[in-house]
Amino acid sequence: MKASQKETEFLKFLEVIKGKKSLMEIGSRYGESLIRMAEVLEPGADITVVELPNTQTGRSDSVPILEANCEMLRQKGFNVDLIFGSSRDIEVIQKVHAKEHFDAIFIDGDHSYEGVKADWHHYGHLADIVAFHDACATTWEARLLWEEIKHRFQYMEIFDKTGDPVRYMGIGVLFMAALNK
Repeated sequence: MKASQKETEFLKFLEVIKGKKSLMEIGSRYGESLIRMAEVLEPGADITVVELPNTQTGRSDSVPILEANCEMLRQKGFNVDLIFGSSRDIEVIQKVHAKEHFDAIFIDGDHSYEGVKADWHHYGHLADIVAFHDACATTWEARLLWEEIKHRFQYMEIFDKTGDPVRYMGIGVLFMAALNK
């Protein structure tokens, strides 16, 4: 199964999260990237997924596929908590905050500046590693927040700008561990 990320970038990101014990992904759609990330986590890792329900995405097929993929991960021994709702809803924020900490968070939900900034604000302090998908994509506003905040932290840019310029997405990674200790 192939994630909807640029493969060279995603492989480098998987090295960053390899062996981690907990992960949250905001914006999983069908769960392809989630499965790939789970494959490199510690066996039995805790995984939290925040995804919009079908009624808000307009994709009638995404929820059953995501649910099936989460169930498959549970059968492989992962502790998966699938939370449906907007990452900005207070109920979702409270559920996530009840977990207190994650080794890594992958933000790939709402690609507007306001959406990415809200996810950063609500969840960024909960993890040792915070990664932003589309950190160099000219077609998405995630790059605007990335440029605004990256210099405040130790960071890594996983940008492969070869090939079609429309496909430049990038993954920006902030290392927050020193701040969270």
